[in-house]
Amino acid sequence: MTSQDPYASPPPEGQGQSQPYGPAQPGQSQPYGQSQPYGQSQPYGESQPYGAPPPYGPGQPPGAPGGQYGYGPPPPARGTNGFAIAGLVLGILPVLFGILGIVFGAVGLRQIKRTGQNGRGMALAGVILGSLWVVVFVVVLTIAAVSDNNGTTRHSSSAGTPLFPSTSPSSSGSPSGGSSSGGSSSGGSASVLTVKPGDCLRAEPSGVVHDVDKVPCSQSHVAEAFDSFDLSGNTYPGDAAVTKLSESGCVARFTAFNGKAYNDSSLQVIFLHPTQRSWANNDDRTVICLAEAEHPPNSGTLRGSGH
Repeated sequence: MTSQDPYASPPPEGQGQSQPYGPAQPGQSQPYGQSQPYGQSQPYGESQPYGAPPPYGPGQPPGAPGGQYGYGPPPPARGTNGFAIAGLVLGILPVLFGILGIVFGAVGLRQIKRTGQNGRGMALAGVILGSLWVVVFVVVLTIAAVSDNNGTTRHSSSAGTPLFPSTSPSSSGSPSGGSSSGGSSSGGSASVLTVKPGDCLRAEPSGVVHDVDKVPCSQSHVAEAFDSFDLSGNTYPGDAAVTKLSESGCVARFTAFNGKAYNDSSLQVIFLHPTQRSWANNDDRTVICLAEAEHPPNSGTLRGSGH
């Protein structure tokens, strides 16, 4: 390569220079500055006017193509269903025997299925727990009815101040004859209806009695049956009348048993008398008279003790 001399004179015009811009000539380039004037070029074609967008339809968001899609359904409500919570609480607490737990739990399950809320487990637990409470109460009522055994009960009461002065047993009716053997029972739990004179009880009967624990009177015991008699009448005379008749009959028979009038004795008279149910269902009219020592338990019979 040959280097150009920077100090050399420029070449004559037209030599060594490119042709100016302009219309191309055969063998010659277009001179610069001779292009077509601005504005004389072929005008741009007219574009079609923008079409007006279709009107929005009901429920159609702006920009939805062709009105094909509208708003979807609202999202499901969340949170825990109130009936489900109430069903669980009422299933744990046996309100109305668990029935409310079943009702609220069932309503909660129905609403949760429709709304998609939380709490299905709580609602289901309320139904289950409520059902269990219903079963428990039915079983308890059934056991109570069966344990009554069609009315095999007697009521235990204690004699207070005698209703009349103590007299011989013949003044208020003939006693059925108390045993003087000092204990005829072989021992063990037995129905209260089986208690008879000469039996001794390990514990003092109280309230409505179904069963008693009978023991021989030679063993430690609290009460001794010393006599019995029957009340008369077909119709139950009422609790107060039965108690009064039972007390007066046992007090009247006490002197023959102990050898001392009841008012002068240190012993306590208690008695087992029919209940309305045993009167009606078992034709029970029998009153059992029992004596209890001042400081129980006692060993041996109290008959003729003069206490």
